[in-house]
Amino acid sequence: MSGLILVRHGETAWNREKVFRGRVDIPLSERGLRQAELTARALSISKIEAIYTSPLQRSLRTAEAIAKHTGAPLRTEAALTDIDFGAWAGMPREQVKEQFPDLYRQWKNEPHLCQLPNGESLKDVWKRAGEFARSTAGKHEGAVVIVTHRVVLKALILAALGLGPEHFWSVRMDTCSLSALDCEKAKAVLSLLNDTCHLAGERDSGAADF
Repeated sequence: MSGLILVRHGETAWNREKVFRGRVDIPLSERGLRQAELTARALSISKIEAIYTSPLQRSLRTAEAIAKHTGAPLRTEAALTDIDFGAWAGMPREQVKEQFPDLYRQWKNEPHLCQLPNGESLKDVWKRAGEFARSTAGKHEGAVVIVTHRVVLKALILAALGLGPEHFWSVRMDTCSLSALDCEKAKAVLSLLNDTCHLAGERDSGAADF
């Protein structure tokens, strides 16, 4: 049996300000750096075989902290890059709601049907994340850490449970939360979801899904 430990990256300023991030390479905030360190310490007692991360720096810096504390080898993977929000990237939520009212309404109510302008759809993310998870789980016998973004994590978890992107809003992912999938052959069991106990006073500062 292998296991996937799923880690969302630490907080950024745009998380706090409710700005769509996507492929914009925004760095971790001071709180995000502290969250990454606390997460790394929490995982230091675990035997980690490998760490895979999105190449975007908010994810990479979080993964580097984990690698430092665990000694596990670290590799960047393009398949773990955040969703391409296209025209929405870098825009605050309220601006998106004002400029794209119908599309934003669809994003909230029918996310699986929403094609982001000049960007990706959730179905695109489901496909690339699922292919990566299947190939990675088959390469390792022990625990593997995956550090990535909210949208990608939701895809990994929901797809493992046999659920599609229409269930996108059924799962919450806080910054530097821990989730876990136990994998055996073609079956995955969700054993941990959005755990932030290790963050103590550095828990998410209100940067919920939007």
